[in-house]
Amino acid sequence: MKFNGYKYLILSMAAAFSLSSCLDEDPLYSQNNEIVFSSAENANLALLGCYSHFSASGTYGQNMQEVLISVGGHAWAQRNASDQDLFVSLNPTPSIGQIGTMWDGLYKVISESNAFIENMQGSGLDEATKTQLIGEAKFLRAVAYFNLVDLFGDVPLKTIASTSEGIALPRSPREEVFKQVLQDLTDALGINEEADGERATRWTVKAYLGKVYHKMASLGIDTQQNMENAKTYFDDVYNNGPYALEANFSELFGDWVTGSKEAIFQINFIGNASAYYNRGSNRLCPQASTTGVNWTTFAFSFSAYDLHASTYPGDPRIK
Repeated sequence: MKFNGYKYLILSMAAAFSLSSCLDEDPLYSQNNEIVFSSAENANLALLGCYSHFSASGTYGQNMQEVLISVGGHAWAQRNASDQDLFVSLNPTPSIGQIGTMWDGLYKVISESNAFIENMQGSGLDEATKTQLIGEAKFLRAVAYFNLVDLFGDVPLKTIASTSEGIALPRSPREEVFKQVLQDLTDALGINEEADGERATRWTVKAYLGKVYHKMASLGIDTQQNMENAKTYFDDVYNNGPYALEANFSELFGDWVTGSKEAIFQINFIGNASAYYNRGSNRLCPQASTTGVNWTTFAFSFSAYDLHASTYPGDPRIK
């Protein structure tokens, strides 16, 4: 998943969802938190588990690709025709499997992050370790909530570990959700500037702060101030961050692209024959055309080609 490498055409959707099961989970680590959070090494492994849920099929591994490409209007999903009509008309319903699975997948990231943060705060680990690992977990929670509020508007807001009580929550106003996202990202500014593997850095957090402020401005929420806030963070990332375009475009499409200077935030997927989602090949490529599973879920429309060709004439990607 690349913040600036894959461009999803995201349009707002309005749908009413049943909230009875989205947070219906036991607290993570409830049986083994004394072991998990007794050392920085074990806590790091638990945090990687939180990261992994962004690569699962409920989120960027599959269903977010399906939903966001479908509602963009530039590709036709080889799915149930009536479901596709609802996608394209921006009137999806909770009965569509990809919608519910995406919703549950994002809340899975949130519930795992909530439990991790709560247990880390109560651990005996040193403050530097807590600042780093809690900051990363808050970043993950912020990204999940940003996706939810971006797509659905008002959504249930929960920042404590799940228990058997208080699971079914009403929606919170989108302004409250954005406020929590900004607070989490601000807290996450304390993490390192350099990554330990494919993990978030302070530059990642700054880029997302710019993205969130820009989205709020676009929605008419304190437009002028939030546009200025967005520009401040974007300018900092652009002028001072470690990112740049790859000189060789093909470097972005190898079998295992890691450490790209274009990637502001990237989660690599398992590269084996049964689940090979790293290039989106399972959604977009003809069967047997690449390594792994290829289902040709989407067929791009002429409008997608025309839009790209008219915007970037002479671009070698057009071929």
